[in-house]
Amino acid sequence: MAITWNYATPEDVTNFFGDTGVAAFAAHDLRGSEATLEDCIAQATDEINLYVLRRYEEEGVKTNRMLRQWCVVMSAVYLCERRGNPVPESLVAEYQRIVEKLPLIMRDEMRIPGVRLKGINVPMFSNMHIDRRYARRQQRVAINSTNMPKERPQDTEITRVGYY
Repeated sequence: MAITWNYATPEDVTNFFGDTGVAAFAAHDLRGSEATLEDCIAQATDEINLYVLRRYEEEGVKTNRMLRQWCVVMSAVYLCERRGNPVPESLVAEYQRIVEKLPLIMRDEMRIPGVRLKGINVPMFSNMHIDRRYARRQQRVAINSTNMPKERPQDTEITRVGYY
């Protein structure tokens, strides 16, 4: 599935970094500043999605304000680095703070506010019992005790053990 959307727009980055900042770091490209800026935004979106879309619904993250702001900061850093220019220290500090939080989100140690998690978020279990009628005791699995759907079907086929 190809991502056809970005968290931020070129206007968002221009408002954050300024017209002169964007022009100074992107106008040297032969394709023009708009294409370079869109490439940087797409790169930031892909990097955020690498961590976020593993746990969160796509519809919820598209419009999240925090992720949009993170994308703007990351895009500005990528724009500075595009031609080997130094990144301002305040921007580097903000970028480092964001990059440290992304793995926490992926490991579910930190949550994105207002965005729903993927899948079913309730514990599921099966009732196990030992069938003592057979010479060799074998664990049997009773059918799922909850009515919640599961992502993987449970093997409930009972195999015969012993003499026929």
